[in-house]
Amino acid sequence: MRTYYRDDHVHITSTAIRVGDRNFALDQLDQLWRTDRRVAGRRILIGVGVLAAAAAFTVIVRYTWWFGGLRRQFQHWLAEGPAVLAGVAVGGLLLAVLGVVAIEVGLSAIEDIRGHARHLELWATVRGRPVLLLHTNDADRFGKVCRALTRARSG
Repeated sequence: MRTYYRDDHVHITSTAIRVGDRNFALDQLDQLWRTDRRVAGRRILIGVGVLAAAAAFTVIVRYTWWFGGLRRQFQHWLAEGPAVLAGVAVGGLLLAVLGVVAIEVGLSAIEDIRGHARHLELWATVRGRPVLLLHTNDADRFGKVCRALTRARSG
């Protein structure tokens, strides 16, 4: 018996597929088909929201710097001494790091949409009845399972 795919919940061999606690012999599977539905709405909103917040924060800081008198205040801090200047530098560095982290989180959320943007389902007809074999939103895993099942049925 040859194993074509195995993870925590799915095990595909040359004779059967096991999904969770359910087992199906490959010769019981009459038809196979896939369905998918897009579900990226909330993730898109989170990613775009974080990016918009980061961009708005950048605009607010620049506006405050140029038109809010922060530039004159910075010259005053320079005259105060090295301790005040060090505190301002640490504060500016902290703001810059928070901006980079916010942008990274937003871009990561948007990038994650590609791999997890759909509810993917693998169905089969078993003894004349449609049976849901697998549902996931991980496109890479779903593709591996489908390819392994195709190889197992043809091999």
